[in-house]
Parts: sequence; C-alpha cells; structure tokens
Amino acid sequence: MDGNNKNDDDDEKSKLDVVKKQFQEKEKQRLQSKLEKREISNKEQIDQSSSNIASETLLLINNLSDDIESRLNEISNYHDVNDNKIEYLKESYNQMEESLSEINSITTMSSHILTSYDVKSILENIDSLKKQIDKSKEKYMPKQKLSLTRKKSTKTTTTKTSSSLPIIDQQSNDDIDKNNNTVDNDSNNNNKEPIFNLINIRGFKNKELFYPPSKDEEISSNDNNSINDLFISDLTDCTVILNMKVLTALKINNLKNCIIRAYAPIDGSIFIDNCTNSIFSLVSRQIRIHYCIDCQFNIFVKSNPIIEGSKQIKFSSYLQYLQLEKLHHLVDNQKFKEFSFHLDSENIDSNKWKLVNDFDWIQQKQSPNWSLVE
Repeated sequence: MDGNNKNDDDDEKSKLDVVKKQFQEKEKQRLQSKLEKREISNKEQIDQSSSNIASETLLLINNLSDDIESRLNEISNYHDVNDNKIEYLKESYNQMEESLSEINSITTMSSHILTSYDVKSILENIDSLKKQIDKSKEKYMPKQKLSLTRKKSTKTTTTKTSSSLPIIDQQSNDDIDKNNNTVDNDSNNNNKEPIFNLINIRGFKNKELFYPPSKDEEISSNDNNSINDLFISDLTDCTVILNMKVLTALKINNLKNCIIRAYAPIDGSIFIDNCTNSIFSLVSRQIRIHYCIDCQFNIFVKSNPIIEGSKQIKFSSYLQYLQLEKLHHLVDNQKFKEFSFHLDSENIDSNKWKLVNDFDWIQQKQSPNWSLVE
C-alpha cells in the first residue's frame, strides 16, 4: 500500500509540474505579446510625432518662402527708386537673405525627418529664390563697382602691379589678354576676358590663383551690405587657394583638372556643377554636387552631402586629406571655430562627410556613384 501511495504522489507531483510549466509558458507569451503591443504603440507614437514635426517644419519653410516672394512682388511694383526707398530696399533684401539662410538652416537640421523628395524640393526652391533676389537687387539697387578694371597702357603711363594682381606671377591684365594659354578655348566664355575680383574668378587656364586678390581688398564680414558670395567658373588646369576670413556662399561651375582648396570656412552653402577630374578641399554648412565626374571632395560639413547626376565621386575627411598632403599646418583652427566649425575635436559633425545622399539612388544598398576614401 505504501508503494502505491508513493506512486500516486509522484504522479500528482508530475501533473502539477506540467500545469505549472504550462502556466509559466502562457504567462511568458502573454507578457511578450504585451511588450510587443507596447513597442508597436510607442513606435506609432514616435512615427506620428516625427510626422507632426515634419509637417510643422514644412509649414514654417513655406511661410518663410511666401514672405520672400511677397517682398519680391512688392519691390517689383516700384516704378522708380529714390533715395528714400534705398534704405528700405536694403532692409528688405537683408531680411529676405536672412529668411533664405534660415530656410537653409532649418532644412539642414531637419533632414533626418524630411523625405528625400522634400529636401530636394526645398533646395531647388532655395536656388530659385536666391536667383530671384539677385535679379531684383541687380535691377533696383545701385551698382557696386568691385571689378579690377583694365587700364590701357600708353607710352606716357606706367602701371604698378605689385599689390593688386591676383595671380602668382603678377602678370598684368593686358598680358593676360595676349597669353593664348590663359583662356580655355573650349569654355562657353571663350570670347570673354578672364575675371578675378571679389565676386568672380572666371576664364583662366594653367594658373595658380589666390583669393582674395589682396588683403586690402577683402570685404569685412561685419558689413551687412557686403558681398560675401564667390563664383568660380570656366577654369582648366588651375589651382585656387581660398584664404579669406569667411564666405557666405560659394558656387563653382565648369572646372576641368583643377584643385580648389580653402583655408577658411564657407558659412553657408556650396553648389558645385559640371566639374571633371578635380579635387576640392572645403569646409561648409552644406554642399551640393551636380553633374560632376571623377572628382574628389575632402570636406567638413554640418549636413549630409548631396549629389545628383554625378559619377565616380570620392569623399574624404578635410583634415585627414590635408594631413596626408602635409598641408594641415596651414589650417588655423581658431578661424573655423569663430563660425562654429570644430575641426580638431570629435563632435556631431565630424563624420557628416560620410553620410552622402545620392538623389539618383533610392535603393538601400550602396550607391555605385560615390565611395569613401579613408
């Protein structure tokens, strides 16, 4: 009898163990299901929150754009511009440019929550508004004479060239015209003289150029009415060294076999278009690259680089490249820090140069149009 009771107890215990195990398994499944539902709910809330922020961001950008267009329309209704309106125009243009800069900054900071289509549309709108503002200023504002003007040589006049010439061998502008190698005959501007002044570098071949033309001519960045945008175009086999205090924008177009190296920040955007077999070493808040082939960009940027219509593009770190070329001793880190570019310390912007957005490549795998040099 005792043996039978013992067997019954063992069977009962075994059944209890099975029931207990089943209960524990069900409880585990219930908790797992609850956690999954909570994660889904949290994700939906996060997605909804991101969507709301993106909508609010787009609304803010649209309002700023509408304000710029409204100001442009108001100015376009002016039939004449007198002295009383000049100050108002200056203020309006300054306000429009500040709004444009704000749109650019908002887009940069919000690029992680905006779609690629939204970012592309906003950047195209920025370009369009910038062109409209420039066109309006050209029409309604008094012209500022900044070009280095040519002087025709005469038998009784000599020209000193030691302080104002842009090129390393201090060749005069008259000599430039006589030099058949100066202008690229394949350029769209082959009938125009080379230009080197505070806002344009254009039409040179086989030259080493230093910007600004001379330190005496550099415009103070504290001057609200100063021109801080530079346009570099139609160069072949040239090296351009940028060593100003700062630029607010840089546009580069139609370069072949060139080197562009900046030892100062572009405290705004860089737009590079239609360049081949060239090397760029630049620091900026934003960089956009269109229709370039076989170019290397050694950069430090505060937003993801953008490429479109480009192939065989390489990206590298600005400082690492200069160290490799033994040029890093020419970099004044303090100059960059004045404009919040911290090149010499690890920070949130240190690796943005790697995070390239290719608008021609929407697949998850690596784009074949660009690669990293590390």
